[in-house]
Amino acid sequence: MADNLSFYEWVRIERERLLINAFPDFIENSYGETYVIECDGNVEEVRKLVKEVLFVFNNLYIKHKWIDDIEQWKAILPHQFTKNFARELTIEEVEKERDWFYSLAYKQKLEEAKKAAYESWRLSDWAETMHPENRVWFWWGDTILGERTKDNYFVVAIKLLDDYYSFNPIKIFFKNCGAKNISNISQYDLY
Repeated sequence: MADNLSFYEWVRIERERLLINAFPDFIENSYGETYVIECDGNVEEVRKLVKEVLFVFNNLYIKHKWIDDIEQWKAILPHQFTKNFARELTIEEVEKERDWFYSLAYKQKLEEAKKAAYESWRLSDWAETMHPENRVWFWWGDTILGERTKDNYFVVAIKLLDDYYSFNPIKIFFKNCGAKNISNISQYDLY
């Protein structure tokens, strides 16, 4: 882990930064990433949904609660967010899909795995990346980019608890909140 602060201390910091609508400033002596989030003329709606979803998780963390039931997730998370995930599979469907995947030639497996990295995320899979034992990033701040682009782009900074993390859950998060595209940029490009 990158810091000596506990997970729950980062939860508190994230909550404070969400509440004050913190600017995505540079995170000194720390791991962090900065993203440009492209929207389709609905930047405020996307930002609002992003924060709404993060508050759901933040509230669960504060209460030291976790949910394992997919129907409960659907009940507490905004429908606008959950509707964009692939449907959950039954055990039989998972086994059938696994058998099909194992029957593919090596090159086909690579192609299918690459496609699945962004297209086949289920809510249960994504929620598991937000579990306190698995989550490695926190909201640090955001701002809308410029007057000319104000309806289409905003910048987001995230705090990483580790220098190794998967970009896919972050990309899926923003996409399911309505983002059109997500690009990683150097924090130095902003200043």
